[in-house]
Amino acid sequence: MTTTTTRLTISERRRRRASSLLLPKAGASVFIREPNRARPRLAVYVRLSLAQLASVSIARQRQTLTGYVVDLDGVYDPEVDYFEDDDLSAKGTVYRPAAEELLRRVIAGHYDGVVVWEFARFMCTVRETHIACGLMREHSVELYSFEERHLTLYGPGRIALEFAADQAEKELLKISARVAAAKAFLAQHGAAPAHAPFGLRKVVVPSPIAGREAPIHRLAPDERPRETLGDRSPADLVRDLAARVLAGESMRRVAMDWNAAGYLSPTGSDWSSTTLSRMLRNPLLAGYAVSRGEVVTDADGQPVRFHKPLLADDTWADLCALVAGRPAHPRSGVDAPLRGLLRCGRCGGAMARTARGSRGSYRCARRSGGGNCAGNTITAPQTEAYITEAVLSVLADPVRLAQVRAGDPGAAEDRTRREQEARRLRTALERVDTAQALGEYDDPDGARRFAKVKGDLLAQLERLVAADRLTRPRRRPALAKVEGLSVVEAFDAATPAQRLTMLGELVEHATVLPAAHRVTPAGARAKWDPDRLVITWQTGEL
Repeated sequence: MTTTTTRLTISERRRRRASSLLLPKAGASVFIREPNRARPRLAVYVRLSLAQLASVSIARQRQTLTGYVVDLDGVYDPEVDYFEDDDLSAKGTVYRPAAEELLRRVIAGHYDGVVVWEFARFMCTVRETHIACGLMREHSVELYSFEERHLTLYGPGRIALEFAADQAEKELLKISARVAAAKAFLAQHGAAPAHAPFGLRKVVVPSPIAGREAPIHRLAPDERPRETLGDRSPADLVRDLAARVLAGESMRRVAMDWNAAGYLSPTGSDWSSTTLSRMLRNPLLAGYAVSRGEVVTDADGQPVRFHKPLLADDTWADLCALVAGRPAHPRSGVDAPLRGLLRCGRCGGAMARTARGSRGSYRCARRSGGGNCAGNTITAPQTEAYITEAVLSVLADPVRLAQVRAGDPGAAEDRTRREQEARRLRTALERVDTAQALGEYDDPDGARRFAKVKGDLLAQLERLVAADRLTRPRRRPALAKVEGLSVVEAFDAATPAQRLTMLGELVEHATVLPAAHRVTPAGARAKWDPDRLVITWQTGEL
């Protein structure tokens, strides 16, 4: 039997090694190098999950492990080689800064070993154990556990390490299950959640649980006035919010009013329509008990109540149905200074910003969301600048501001009528273009008829646009000073939420009329047209 040996070129051997999953890469050894155990460079890692009596304190861990380092005859600098994560869990979903920094220094080759109190102080999940131990073995770093001296990353001791990681993860799952079961059990007896929602407060009541002497907390309407709420109580504000929403007001309008009045949210931030919507849908406001986001029910499947409701059951149900039926404002990861203020001139729906910077635009959400709107788009930067300019010019001119706040019902009706007529004309233009594309004007007289019909529609549309120019805001005059700052300076110094509030105080909405039909050269962008914007001002007192 003859064996033929094929000699491979150097480039082919390199290619095979680079693509192999088993062979070591260039510069790596086939075998894992043992760590240095003679005067090793050591790092100490300590962690305390919760300040409980059963836990080993940070001070005790540090003192004991420092002595253990001496026993190991290690090189250790307490100012540089000590890593501590206090009050942080190791359940695998919490970022631990000290542990992350320790592993980075291991990768950089600073240590020969890591000293911990016990393995569960270091890692508690199998996934993190494999990651950390793989990095330490790759860089020849040993693990030294004070409580588990038999654990090691090298040799047969690795079996005990795998077992310890598995046991730590199981214990973590048991603790999580016990905590969840305890919370569910307390919720079935009416215990309040960890944080009372806005409008409710916690009160101490005798325990209804047999064998439990310690009292529990339940909820009650918070009727105590707050100075941060304009001497109104949280419960009163929630009832006022519910009444205004049921009367047809938008939650954005309510949020703007609360922010303008200086009412602070529980977190100290501005109110938003999203926050108010989430707050109104909370079953706790109707007196129901809640566990893990679900309403607690009795043996017959009926929801149970343990505290006085802040809102009547039918009122809360109507609010949930109303809020669920309202289209949400389109949200995206980009800044939208006109969020919620722009309306599509075709369908009346909200418009969303699509991108950052100078290439951004506002588009009809019903079109982009698969709705039946034919679509409407306008360039974002010029639109934002135009509407901001209009609002600042009104704020800087007391006479103009008084005229805007006084309002003119007749002018508003005329503007609405012009918007509707313009929408009808643009729809008719689209139909004419579609008919021409389908060949309905291919007869000998078709070109003349097509030009006449389209010309008449464009002429009517131009007359509407010319009439609408008379109602448009003037360009900004010299700005008045307000508290030492001009209106522009005050606007520029405001936060995005405050700017949106300032715009919403004067602008009810701005309608974006569809673009007039024109031929745009291939690859060119349509010119921004200010005549497409129709601003509807807020009326009434500020």
